Parts: sequence; structure tokens; C-alpha cells
Amino acid sequence: MIRRILFFATLVPHLAIAKHPAVERSEGFIASLLKVKPDDGKLSAADKAANEKVFTQLDGYFDFDRLTAEPISPRADKFTPAEKAEFQKKFRELIRLVAYPDSGGFFRRAKYTLADPKEEGEVVTVQLDAKVVKDDLETKVDLHWKKMGDVLKLVDVSFDGDSLVKDYTNQFVRIIDKEGAKGLIAKVDKRRAELDAPKAK
Repeated sequence: MIRRILFFATLVPHLAIAKHPAVERSEGFIASLLKVKPDDGKLSAADKAANEKVFTQLDGYFDFDRLTAEPISPRADKFTPAEKAEFQKKFRELIRLVAYPDSGGFFRRAKYTLADPKEEGEVVTVQLDAKVVKDDLETKVDLHWKKMGDVLKLVDVSFDGDSLVKDYTNQFVRIIDKEGAKGLIAKVDKRRAELDAPKAK
């Protein structure tokens, strides 16, 4: 009898804390973001190398093919194959350089809770209720996951219900209509140059 009680005592906690794979994936994603060291212009070579390792880890959470192709899909016919490849490569790197440090900084300041996931077709959404007391900010962040093979990957992120992919799409369509594919690539190059410029010490 005692053995049976001990068995169930060890088994029940494991059953109680079982989590949906999308919740576990979301927690792992945030944990990786928190490892990113903010670039304040004072990062050592070791810090930069550590960040690059974390960036590579974070890359595995994203469906970059969709994130870089979907925003230009309404005007895909305006791109040559070479221009499309160039844009997707450069935009992916820009996402990494902006989103990873900024998101890491956000989660270091925020208190958040994860809601139960919602499944809509092939997409599973995990919502975070986040609050940054210092900035008097409250926001809802939706992480939209889709299974790619055996792995859940982010296909979109929404802030207070506004899709990041749709926001990019609206911006890029306006730029392409006005300046063409080359104009959009030029803007990505300009933003990258701003990030690469030496920061004030």
C-alpha cells in the first residue's frame, strides 16, 4: 500500500504540470530572448559571440520563409527572382537584428502570463498578457505557431490583435507601389546601415 501511495504521489505532479506543446514552445522562445545581451555599444567580443549563438537558437523558432515572403506576396510580380531572394535575405537579417534584442529587452521589463492555447485550423495561438509597470504599459501579445514537420514555428505575432505580418504587408505594398522593388530593398539597406552605425559610448 505504501509503495502504491508513493508511486501515485510521484506520478500525479507530473500529470498536473503537463503543458500544451505550444505553451512549452512559447516559454522556450521567451527564455532564449532573455539570453540576448542588449547592444549598448559596449558589447565585448565574447558578448557578441554569445549573442550570435542565441540568435542561431532563436532562428529555429521562426518560419522565416513565410515571414519574409508573405509581406511582399501582393506585389510579388514586381520582383525579379534575384530581387526577391535579395530582399528576403536582407529582411530576415533585419528582423533578427531588431526583433531579438528589442523583444529580449521587453521581456526583461515585463511581467506576463500565458493563456491556454487556441487552435484555429493548423495554427495554434498562445496569448501573453504582459504588463510593464515602469512604462505604464499593458499589452496582449499573440504568438501564432504552426507545425512544420515535427516542430512548431512562429508564422506571425500580433500585438493587441494587430498582425505583424499584415502590418509589414501594408507598409511594403505602399513602398513598392511608389518606389518599386528596388526602393523597398534600398529602405531595408538604409535601416541596416543605421543599425550598423557606431553607437554612442
